[in-house]
This record gives sequence, structure tokens and C-alpha cells, in this order.
Amino acid sequence: MSKGPDEILFEENMGFFLKKKLKKLGLGLVLMVIPPVALYLMFWYLIEWSSLFEKQTGTILAFLILSPLAGLFFTMKGIHMRRMRIYPDRIPNPSLLGRWNIPLKDIDSAVVKFGMEEPLKVEIYLKDGSISTRDKHIVLGEFLENDRAEMMKAFIDRGIKTGLG
Repeated sequence: MSKGPDEILFEENMGFFLKKKLKKLGLGLVLMVIPPVALYLMFWYLIEWSSLFEKQTGTILAFLILSPLAGLFFTMKGIHMRRMRIYPDRIPNPSLLGRWNIPLKDIDSAVVKFGMEEPLKVEIYLKDGSISTRDKHIVLGEFLENDRAEMMKAFIDRGIKTGLG
């Protein structure tokens, strides 16, 4: 029996995925809401301070005006973030800029980074000729210890070097 092309070999833990997604959404919403309110409340103080501290006031104003754009960026990144899955021929691209998927043939190696607590960070290194994304070193996410063996086996079966870091 042949396996379908969209079969999921490994899936990121839902708790870690929601945590990552909510962090990006929260940061984006805070950066979109707080600065305009702060600019509205501090406008007259900033004009008064501008005669005393020109450079610092300009920096504060630039931050308060430009940070909603960064907030919009993080909110869109959080909305469009996909759960990490390993398919037989591709993985979703975790970086915002680049193609939607990274073909497994473009991955040079996968490394598991151990930490003091249970979640493990998994990083991939792309080959030099890969045009899937501009970054050649990508952090896939955090995974549980009991999922590591399955995931490394899926990478090894597809010809990707694995290691521990």
C-alpha cells in the first residue's frame, strides 16, 4: 500500500505551537495599541520636552510612530504561523520571508539542541544552493523528548544528516 503525499509523519506539540502563536499575536497587538494611546496622552509633554531634550524626544516620537508597523508585522506573522509538520517531501517554512514550504532535499542537516528543561529545540541547516528562504539556519521549534526519536528517524529516512547539539 502506498502512502498519500500529504501524510503527516510528525507534528509539533499543540501546546508549544499555541504558546508561540499567542506570543507573536500578543506582542503584535501590544505594539499596535499602546503606542498610539501613549502618543495621544504624551503629545503635549513631548512638545514641552523637545526644547530640553531634542534627540531623546525625537527618538521617543520615532518609536511611538513606527512601532505600530512592527506590531502589524508580528500580528500578521502570528496569524499566518502554521503548526510544524514533517511531510514525506517537505516541511512548512517557519520564517516569514521565503517560500511556503521547504523541500526536504534542500535540508543539509537537522540538529537537536538540549536544554535544562524538557522542551528540545530543533534547528535545521539548509544547503548552499537552496532558494526556499534567505536564512540558511532555521529554528523549527520546541519539541518534547519523547517525540525526538520519531522526528530524527523521519529525517534520517529522507537522507538528512542529524545530530545533537
